[in-house]
Amino acid sequence: MSTTYSSEMEAKPASSTVKEQLYSILHSGYSHPVLRQWQATNNAISASHLMYPVFITDDPDGNEEIISMKGQHRVGSNRVVELLEPLVKKGLSSILLFGVIAKHKKDGRGTGACMDNSPIVTTVKIIRKAFPPLVVACDVCLCPYTSHGHCAILRENGLVDNDASISRLAEISLAYAKAGKFLDLLVQLTQIPLALGYSPVIQELISSPRPT
Repeated sequence: MSTTYSSEMEAKPASSTVKEQLYSILHSGYSHPVLRQWQATNNAISASHLMYPVFITDDPDGNEEIISMKGQHRVGSNRVVELLEPLVKKGLSSILLFGVIAKHKKDGRGTGACMDNSPIVTTVKIIRKAFPPLVVACDVCLCPYTSHGHCAILRENGLVDNDASISRLAEISLAYAKAGKFLDLLVQLTQIPLALGYSPVIQELISSPRPT
């Protein structure tokens, strides 16, 4: 599921209801020409309709072949421009970033997901500078960064702590959005139901001052 946030969108006043604020956020998806094209056509497929997955490793100079995905590689932040440049020239207009952690220390909260030197935060800044028109989406997920491998924060008894997990996902969303000043899309691919996590993440984005 996708959450759209546009730098051209004006947030509703604080007195507005959450429902009104969410309505404003959703319609900001029309601000980018690629997103407008997605909304306008549903009976044709072109290069602009394809979102290319990019797997970012925490080794900045890494370039590791993914055996199960022929022709695909996990790349570090220093290699992402050379990966994307020929694809953008061929018409690629949108990408989805996934973090792949091998070296960074993992913990129960997935602290590494939104640190300033995390693979996604670092790479988003590089891509925004190198390819300004490119639609950039980030996978908002905890499982690559948690020591237990689950996409949530767990209680001592091993059950999912929904409130803590939602709060953490909101923090990660905000970090990714700020790195992209703001991002075009935040993609929530977690085991936390959208109904639980959607509003807190959006409210966090609405209330945060936008970077210049």
